[in-house]
Amino acid sequence: GASAPDSLDNTSKTKMTEELLATLQKERQAAEEERKKAADRLRRAELGLSSAYEVSEEVAAANDFVARWREQINEAAANARDAEERRWKVQAQMESGMRDKALKDRSAAEMQALASFEARRQGGKENEAEEAKRKKAEAVERERAEAALQEAAMQELVPVKLKLSGMKMKHIPDKDKFKALLEERMRAALS
Repeated sequence: GASAPDSLDNTSKTKMTEELLATLQKERQAAEEERKKAADRLRRAELGLSSAYEVSEEVAAANDFVARWREQINEAAANARDAEERRWKVQAQMESGMRDKALKDRSAAEMQALASFEARRQGGKENEAEEAKRKKAEAVERERAEAALQEAAMQELVPVKLKLSGMKMKHIPDKDKFKALLEERMRAALS
């Protein structure tokens, strides 16, 4: 009878060992699956970190680009402001120069007009003086001519007839004027 319980025992031990092995196998498989899942999660986490790092690098590159772009825009705006300020200064200088030139030109024109007016006024006085001298000279000449005529009348000069070759009285349109002019020239020649 002892062997029967032993064999039972062996059978049950074998069965228990098999069950235990099966349980261990299942646990090992479950652990392996858990290890694979954990490794997969770890791989996914590493990929996530890697992609986050890449995204972080892309964000940093984008931030660098935006910063450089902002600097370029600020520099362009500063250059535009400087150019506008220079343009305003040049325009103000040109306007000031033109205003000064216009004032100088106006002043010169006024001075020239004043000088011209003064010259005309002086010229008018000189013309009046010349006119007075001329009238006085004409009066003196008339008196001298009349004195010469009176002297000629006193000496009882005989009228002279002149013959000019090629000249005929019919060629002279205003005979009285010609006669007066000829008498005047003769008086001048006699004086």
